[in-house]
Amino acid sequence: MRSKLPTVTPTVCADIEQVRHRLQEWRRSRRHGARIPEDLWIAAVQLAKKYRPARIAHTLGLDYNGLKQRLRTAKQHGTTEQATQPGFIELLPFAPTSHCECTIAIEDRRGAKMKLELKGASALDVAAVSRALWSAER
Repeated sequence: MRSKLPTVTPTVCADIEQVRHRLQEWRRSRRHGARIPEDLWIAAVQLAKKYRPARIAHTLGLDYNGLKQRLRTAKQHGTTEQATQPGFIELLPFAPTSHCECTIAIEDRRGAKMKLELKGASALDVAAVSRALWSAER
């Protein structure tokens, strides 16, 4: 008679378990056919850098080839940061009455240099000086 072998459960590291839990939550609440959010892919790629990609793909229920491709792309670009994603940039309204201090330094092809320090000039003044300098005949 064969003896029953104990069931061996592989140990899942806390960081893998955290991402697996996030993926499970997303899968429960997603619309059918929705793509996995980029932040979850980024987390999976970071884990695949630390552990074997096959282990991560299996544990997280991800497509192995898709994970490998994202891992390759991240290594080529040297980043998996979310900064690669387009983000929100606040553009402040143009205020022509605001005054500023600025320094404009230019150099021509021959090496001649000019430095202008504008103090208390409005943004319109700076724009006019810049246009005049760039459009001047040499």
